[in-house]
Amino acid sequence: HEDAEAQSEDVARILADLGIDETHEARIIEVWNKADLLPEGERERLLGLTQRPGAGRPMLVSAVSGEGIDTLRKEIENRLSHDHLHYAVRVAPTDGAALSWLHENSAVLNRRDDDNGTMHLSVRIAQERAGRLERRFGDAAVAQDKAAAP
Repeated sequence: HEDAEAQSEDVARILADLGIDETHEARIIEVWNKADLLPEGERERLLGLTQRPGAGRPMLVSAVSGEGIDTLRKEIENRLSHDHLHYAVRVAPTDGAALSWLHENSAVLNRRDDDNGTMHLSVRIAQERAGRLERRFGDAAVAQDKAAAP
């Protein structure tokens, strides 16, 4: 957009009004939409500038074609979960309270039920809640490396 700088200043002002300090780049993702409308040469140039890893770099997407959306989702996920831990948790088929606890206190990323109904869940939980999960589930909760989590 020809007035991108003014738009960026408006966003910074709104974030400041909301009490969000724009110097915390890890919390802010700048997204440039409408990649599908760019001429091919300009699109490739901007992709070279935007799709490199690291906070503070804008992300080029197209809401129409879906280009860049998967990369944006991954970046959002990485930023939301950077200080969270991953666990594999086993829940008995009759323990609805345990399943409810997991849904209320963590993000359930994946669930697989075995033949006898036991639920095997991958969950992501904030560090400050991990101790409660470990006390609640004991040996049925195993900490996982983030890279191994789905």
